[in-house]
Amino acid sequence: MLVNKKRFAAVISFMLICVILLVGLLNVKKMRQGAYPIKYSGYVEKYAAEMGIDKYLVYAVIKAESNFDEKAVSDKGAVGLMQIMPETGKEAANKIGINNYSDEKLLEPKINIRIGCYYIAFLMNRYGNDIRTAMAAYNAGYGNVDNWLAREQKDFIDADDIPFGETKKYIVKIINGYEKYKEIYEEGN
Repeated sequence: MLVNKKRFAAVISFMLICVILLVGLLNVKKMRQGAYPIKYSGYVEKYAAEMGIDKYLVYAVIKAESNFDEKAVSDKGAVGLMQIMPETGKEAANKIGINNYSDEKLLEPKINIRIGCYYIAFLMNRYGNDIRTAMAAYNAGYGNVDNWLAREQKDFIDADDIPFGETKKYIVKIINGYEKYKEIYEEGN
């Protein structure tokens, strides 16, 4: 009888440990999702798909640029979720057919994300789908990146080729965020 009670207690203890571990794993995933949220998914998924870019890259850019604050405006004048410069917004709006465009529309998530996705796709295409080079251009401008590439006679950027410390840090932030989003949200994770 004593052996059965011990065995029963051991089985119950094992089951409790399993439940505690499972609850802990679920909480860790929720905490990770809280740190890397999915917001504005309707717009992100629609425009990322239309432009042929990875939605997780778009989420990483939004997180890095504004931390999902649709009203964000930088000291340099970049606006909205994806921190679009007004000149870039106007140029992109003309190319993708946004009628009645004004700089104020960059504060609208739908417009900001659409233009941001267009601009990422433009940069990815320009730089042979190299994320680091495209993201360097997103941060520092493609004129600067073109100059750095010409100086180094390369098609892609290395951290050593970037004279702007902010841009070096930005690339690391985007790549880390992109990898975290994929790790947390891709199926099977």
